[in-house]
Amino acid sequence: MEKDSTGSFYYYLSEGCRLCYKGTKMVLFVTGICGKNCFYCPVSEERKEKDVVFANEKRVEKDDDVIEKVKNLLEHSITPVLCVSNLDQLDSYIERGQMIIQEAEKIIFVYEPPSAISGGGDYHPESPKVANENAKKIIQKIGKDVTLLYGGSINPENISEFFSQEKINGGLVGQASTNPTTFLKLISNI
Repeated sequence: MEKDSTGSFYYYLSEGCRLCYKGTKMVLFVTGICGKNCFYCPVSEERKEKDVVFANEKRVEKDDDVIEKVKNLLEHSITPVLCVSNLDQLDSYIERGQMIIQEAEKIIFVYEPPSAISGGGDYHPESPKVANENAKKIIQKIGKDVTLLYGGSINPENISEFFSQEKINGGLVGQASTNPTTFLKLISNI
């Protein structure tokens, strides 16, 4: 058993937990508004269906908090993953933190509109093209090519169409990753 600087005892902390404890890693929870009711959803009642933002377990009251956390991660040579649910949100981040543009190549951007997050949700054939158009707009606002992932409704049937889009470099997989058979099929369809 080990003891940390606060006097807490623990057996083992994963590397991610150790980085979070040091303040050099961040999980950014963008919004609890979803409209789905997925059986596997880990969102607490405190956050579910509420328009709240958390960086790790600390509530984010303003966009400056997100910018400060991204800056801290970059200072420690850790790649931030910055979720953008709409273009206005990105405008706010850019307005408050020019570092987002200056260091854009070191940040992974995720375009994840809440309306596209599936809970077994419908897949709309135009979604990959719309996602690509929004990815283009994000890249235009930043002014340089960046790594851009798409999150929302990715499944075995549509992954190849999403990943064939010009400006989408990868994806965040939600519900399709909860079933091993479905996830393996998804991977094989890339």
